[in-house]
Parts: sequence; structure tokens; C-alpha cells
Amino acid sequence: MVCTVLAVDSCPGAVSEPPPLDPGVFIGVPSLAPSRGEGRGAAVVPASENIPTAEPVAEENIPTAVPVSPEELAPANTQAVQVPVIPKASQIPVDQNKTQVAILCYHDFSEEKPVTEMRIRTSVFRRQMQALKDAGMPVITLKEFREWKNGDRRLPEYCVMITVDDGWKSLYTDAFPVLKEMEFPFTVFPYTNYLTGRGASLSIEQVKEMVRAGATLGSHSTSHLYPSAWKRVQRKGQEAYSTLIDREIGKSREWLQANFNVPVEFYCYPGGYHTPEMIEKLPTYGYVGAVTVVQRKTLHETDNWQIPRYVVFGNNPRIFANAVTFHPLGESGASGVSDSGAGSISVASMSSSLLPPPMQTVQPTANAVIADLAPVISIDLSNERDVNPDSIVMMINGLGKVPASYDPVRKMYSWKANRPFRVDTVTVFVSWKTFSSSQPQSVRWQFGVSEPKSHYVPANVVK
Repeated sequence: MVCTVLAVDSCPGAVSEPPPLDPGVFIGVPSLAPSRGEGRGAAVVPASENIPTAEPVAEENIPTAVPVSPEELAPANTQAVQVPVIPKASQIPVDQNKTQVAILCYHDFSEEKPVTEMRIRTSVFRRQMQALKDAGMPVITLKEFREWKNGDRRLPEYCVMITVDDGWKSLYTDAFPVLKEMEFPFTVFPYTNYLTGRGASLSIEQVKEMVRAGATLGSHSTSHLYPSAWKRVQRKGQEAYSTLIDREIGKSREWLQANFNVPVEFYCYPGGYHTPEMIEKLPTYGYVGAVTVVQRKTLHETDNWQIPRYVVFGNNPRIFANAVTFHPLGESGASGVSDSGAGSISVASMSSSLLPPPMQTVQPTANAVIADLAPVISIDLSNERDVNPDSIVMMINGLGKVPASYDPVRKMYSWKANRPFRVDTVTVFVSWKTFSSSQPQSVRWQFGVSEPKSHYVPANVVK
């Protein structure tokens, strides 16, 4: 059985700041070990803190993201362009460390309103769900996912889970009928201040109906604060920041459980933004895991507090295609792709969470193993429309942001490593924006280094 988890996000628009990078992607960043201490009561935020809260979004204010013109959309009958053909999936459970779960995240749905990053055509969503159904892809519940992560359940090799964020009414009117028809379980991550039933928001009764039909609830905070709001309060000191965490993360769970009489075990970071302080306090409220917006598969050993998801943009069908593209895992949980022939390291030993290759042409080639300890790292953006060269950023694990340069003729963004890599797996992250949208696009890829340096001697040291 192939398992699919769908996530529905309740964010009412595109985040104005790019989602922060998952610290686990970059080598050299210490892993975050959440405290298992006793829970603390949620304090009331003083009025003087003037912490912003989210208000229901009026119908006329939607969308907030940049619309896609009709001529940019593929015709309705070009299903192959919008939705990939998914290979038939196995239903046979495998060892826990052999399973991969792709968690899909959706927000808003409409057949008439303009397509945006956060709003997908209802008909395209239906075709995506039909593709999963036709492939026999196992779509798993959040409970099955938790039991697998805890070591209490075996799942098929490839699974999907469906989530929907924020609390848009279109989840009930457009997506819910499709999910019921396909008999797919799903999880709703609403932020509680938005569940008013006014305008474009879900009502409490609509959520209750979906829960009775088998939907699972998670928390997406109380107010869906943007990163700038979190950082502003954090600068006021630890007490103010702890109080805000209590209100947004702790109180939202209490409210959901009181109003819907169901367990709420998972938290969804708004915009993917999370800090060590949040992760430390999450288990004290009763959560057992938290999901991000980092696009990769979830493995059995994935950190429960930084679970990745594929945010399926309405105007970028490649994200769904990437999510449902799986590569076999080897004995250690890494991809079983054969060695490229350079050095003694194999791709199978590179990483326990090998990334799928990007659509763009990149160097070094994704998932290759090279002997050059200080290579040129580049990405070809010639097939990307309307790229703003000033917005492009390249980051390397262990190094952070690097001074890469853009060739406007070749549309190539590249950087020559100025020192040998001291790790056997290098992860590259490149993001950019277009002139027509503030929503960042990004890709990640990895390559192996056959004989990594065990030390580094600065260039200005006389040997």
C-alpha cells in the first residue's frame, strides 16, 4: 500500500517573508532536543505588548497572492501537464526504516477565483486526488503516521498524507466532497481566531461535520503570526516571548480540544517559522510532533518536531509532481542509487534523507559523488520566467549564504568553493523571486564528496 498524507494549511495568503530554512538541512547545526519537563500554564499576554492578531479575511480581500492570468494556465484537458501519471504503488507493509511519506499541504480551493500560490483550481485538485487513487497510493491518517513514527506500525514503502491549513471555507465546499468521494483521510490545521464562519472562513459546525466524517484536527496557532511579529516580541525578552508561545501554541490546542472534543497532537508552524524555544515547549502542552514547509519526504528517523511537507502551490504543478516522485531506500535508509564512480563514497552512504533531483540543471549533478573537493556549484535558471537576479540566494550546509554570482547571458547562478569541503555530503539551497511575485521559489539538491578534508588550514597561514 502507498501511503499519502495530505495537509491543508489555513494561511490566508502568501507569507511576506520567505520561510526560514530547516536547521536540520545544514551540517554543523546542533539538533534541537525538546525538553520533556512538566507543562506550564499559559499566561495572559499583557495589553501593553500590543501583539497583533489575525482577523477574518473579507471576501473582497482575497486573494493576497499574485494571480495567474488565464493564458498562463494549462487548458483543462491537458491533464498530463497539470498532474503526473503516478506508478502503481505497493500495498505491502515494509520495515519501518524503508517507508517514505510525502505530506501534501493545501490551503484554498476555487474553480472560479484567480489561481495563486495558496489557491488551487478545484478541478486540478480533483485530478491530483484521482491520480493518487488510480495509482493505488496509500493515503494514511495522522494516527497511522504517528504510530509509524513511534515504531508501533508498519506502512507500505511509499505513502501520502493530506493536510489543509488555515481554515478556508473552500476546504468544506470544494475539497471535502472530493476527499469523501476518493475515501481519503485528511488533517485540518486551522488557526483558531479564523474559525468564525464569516466571509471565507470555516465555521465550527463545518469543522465538526468533517471531523465526524473522519478528518483529524491539528493546531495552526491562535493568530497565525508572521515571523516579524514573533521576532518583535522575542526582542522584548524571554518572559514576553514565553507568554506569546503559551498563547499561540498552548492555548490554541486547549481551544480546539474543548470545542471539538477530539485529541490534538500535532502543531503546524505558521509559515514554517519555528525556534528552539517553541520546540522546547511543544511537548509540555501535549503535542507529539510538528510540521514545517520544508519540501522533502518524511522518514522514520525524521525529527518529530521538524516534519517536512510539500506546500502545493496552485500556480506550480511541479511541486505535486516532486511530492509523488519516490526513490527506493537502501539498507541504511538512504537511496539505493549506484555509485557515480568517483572515490570510495557511494550515494547510498551520503545521507539518510537523500533529496530528489531538481527540475533545473545543476552542477555538481544532484546525488552524484565527485572527487573535486572545491567544485563550482551552479544552477541554470534559463527555463525560469521573470527571475529577479537581485533576489537570488545560494546557501551551503556548514557555510550559510555564499557570494554566488549571476550570468545574465547564460542565466547561470554559480559559486566556486573557496576552500575544500570537510563533509561527505553537501546540501545546496537556492532561492529566488520573480519580478511579478514576492513569493520565493527554491530548490535543494545534494552531492557527495569522495574524500572530504578532515581539517582546514586558512589561506593566510604559512605552511
